[in-house]
Amino acid sequence: MEAELFLADAEAIKVCLVERFPTAMNNPAEKEVTSSRYRFPKPIYQYTVLLFFGSNIVASEGEEWKKFRKISAPAFSDVRHLSKVEQIESLIFGI
Repeated sequence: MEAELFLADAEAIKVCLVERFPTAMNNPAEKEVTSSRYRFPKPIYQYTVLLFFGSNIVASEGEEWKKFRKISAPAFSDVRHLSKVEQIESLIFGI
């Protein structure tokens, strides 16, 4: 069985493409597709079933997506994760 991974975030797509096809990202056309959210929007019609739960970051695009991204971004910031790692290290090694 082959696993499938669907990405909607342009930055995550870039990371996956660079890891799998390091020379492909030197192509200007590929950079344009992965960087331009307005010229190449995600197919939100595929996510309409998620609207059952209300308006959300996955089933939105444009200004609505920006609003949700701004709200959720701090939860995924490197600073937040690094502070958790430091807390865990102090718990483990401080015992």
